[in-house]
Amino acid sequence: MESAWKHIYPWIKTAVLNLESVDYLLRQVVDQIATAYNAECLLWAGMETGSADAMRVYGMPEVINRYAANLGFAYPPTPLKSNRDLLQDYQTVQQFHPRSLPLWLLDQQDTPRLTQLGTGDLIIPVTSRASATDIDAKGLTGATTPLQFVLQLSRSPINVLTSEPSIPRSPLPYPTANTTQVPLQTIEIHGWSLEEVESIEVICSQVGLAYSALYWRQRLEHSRQQVALVGRISHLLNSTLNPDEILQRIVAELGYGLQCDRSILVDLRHQPVNILAVWDHPDRELIAFEQRQIQRDYWQNVIEMFMNGGASYLQLGRNERDPDPLQEWLQQVSVLSVLLVPLFIQEEFFGAVALLSYRYERAYLLDELQTVRQVADQAAIALTNAQHYQSLWHKKKSCSCKIILLNRRFCETN
Repeated sequence: MESAWKHIYPWIKTAVLNLESVDYLLRQVVDQIATAYNAECLLWAGMETGSADAMRVYGMPEVINRYAANLGFAYPPTPLKSNRDLLQDYQTVQQFHPRSLPLWLLDQQDTPRLTQLGTGDLIIPVTSRASATDIDAKGLTGATTPLQFVLQLSRSPINVLTSEPSIPRSPLPYPTANTTQVPLQTIEIHGWSLEEVESIEVICSQVGLAYSALYWRQRLEHSRQQVALVGRISHLLNSTLNPDEILQRIVAELGYGLQCDRSILVDLRHQPVNILAVWDHPDRELIAFEQRQIQRDYWQNVIEMFMNGGASYLQLGRNERDPDPLQEWLQQVSVLSVLLVPLFIQEEFFGAVALLSYRYERAYLLDELQTVRQVADQAAIALTNAQHYQSLWHKKKSCSCKIILLNRRFCETN
């Protein structure tokens, strides 16, 4: 066993030195641990955001589907790939987005602890070393040891208890990035040796440190990219481009900067609703909009909410528990989720910027939402300039027509 799991250490170090992405790190964690311990492995991540919408789970599709059939908590993305690519993906670790969270995971968020479920699944939480000030700043007030991710391991066949073992639940200090609240010898674990559990905890401690390093580097890089995005859009407003071209560039910059599948700008003032600008991600094979006009009834609830100041943004999935008329349109165009940010021109409601996701229901982080709102403000300025441009153009055209008529009359009289 020692030779089977100790090779994971050099790989973790290499991942950090090569500045791999957090997504790559977590996929490899699942693959390496599942192989080393001959177990099925799921990894729950996204706890540090404090938002259930940002949760994701990593695992082999066959493992995910088996749990989904029993619990109904996860669904796979819908990639537009060939059968050969789908078969290859089915044999590799994938990222999935849960519709809902199991109760044991909610319990882990309140009191992280190593435990074994009644199903026999071994649960190992990995926590960060964030200070109380850092926790409050991230909106996680009340959590003394915020979770980074949680490993869920299972072996089959296994002698499973009919109920969860009795484990002390009172919080105790955590000396490392991932520790157990009570000595392992006092926890009744079935199907796993003490040495195996201890080695998994050591690995998780090292992975937790690597995760923190890569996560905050990635967040810093995202922040830099978003600042640069807002700067580029501000520069567009001072360019000599036609205002209509500027609107097209804005949705392109926004869509590419936040890596959504499709970005659109919608005029919601009239019946029907009119899509003014569309950008599609170059690496996505998306069905083109057959028409740029949409029935306003689909958007009525959204319009009223924005006009009444009921929300500064709206994230809506196609399969929400409380259906909205807009979901019918989402189904028609095969969209799984949409982020909507309102546009106001001189305090009058105009429409919205919409980021569409076709592969999975995406949840945006707080800093991403702030970026979209800044870009929406810039788009409103561009729309104002466009209106002024069109007004001046019509006036100029009207004056030109009058001059032509006067010239004709002068020629006729002479």
